[in-house]
Amino acid sequence: MKYLNSFKSGFPVVDKIIKDNVSLLESYVARCERHEEESIEYHNTHNKGQRRFKPMMPFRPWGEYQKESCAIGCVIDLTKALAKIITPEDILVESDITIQDGLLQGSGTFKRGSEKFTFYTSSVYAGGYNIQRLHIRYLIKSSLPKNKVSKAITKKLEEKQEYLESIKRNETRLAEYLESIEKLEEDIARRSAMTKEEEYQRIYEEETQPHNIAYHKDSGYTTYRGGEKKYETFEEFMPARAEEAWEALQAVIELKKEKLKKTKEFIKKTKAVIKTLKAKLKE
Repeated sequence: MKYLNSFKSGFPVVDKIIKDNVSLLESYVARCERHEEESIEYHNTHNKGQRRFKPMMPFRPWGEYQKESCAIGCVIDLTKALAKIITPEDILVESDITIQDGLLQGSGTFKRGSEKFTFYTSSVYAGGYNIQRLHIRYLIKSSLPKNKVSKAITKKLEEKQEYLESIKRNETRLAEYLESIEKLEEDIARRSAMTKEEEYQRIYEEETQPHNIAYHKDSGYTTYRGGEKKYETFEEFMPARAEEAWEALQAVIELKKEKLKKTKEFIKKTKAVIKTLKAKLKE
């Protein structure tokens, strides 16, 4: 966790709990990553028959900033929960945090002035489809009365998390652009390697195949049944058809080259954005 140590909640009790339980926090992040992977796998498995409308979703293993964003989200949730009973002046005496059923559970003792108080926390996964990120909701029990928590207490942490989320989104976009570059260059090379004679030959072979075609006027669909379209039927049109195909190929190559140029420009801009966001993250 490269940046997590610099993300202070403003509550020594929370910061000490996190510091003492970094391994548990890392386990939480790993579980969230697995949850995303399993969700994508479920999507891909249960929508095989609807690929046109629900295409395959790739799972990209989480990078450094995505893990940091998830971790700081956990800190935000814990801060909001414990802030109901603690103050910035309280000091953690001890804590016993464990993982039960995949969730953080435990108790702790903190000191306020000369008095000591205890708390117990249990947690549940919370979130909604396309509404909230998956997060842990902490349920706090203590002898102290609960106070209303201001939304501003985690403002700085949430700003840092937004920078992390922006870096994550732009790095994902950058990876997609780089994949696109590779595919475009391969496609351009393949098409450019084709000679005019080879393209003509391909058209002749394609058009001279027997076609068993019937057109249904009512439905508008073409199906294969009965009748053959033979080479002699349209032999005189073949040179023009081959020339059109060659010109279309050259036009496609030019379009691909233009797209390649724009994609490289996008990559340059995205790298600049990521650099700026990383600088802001360290402020």
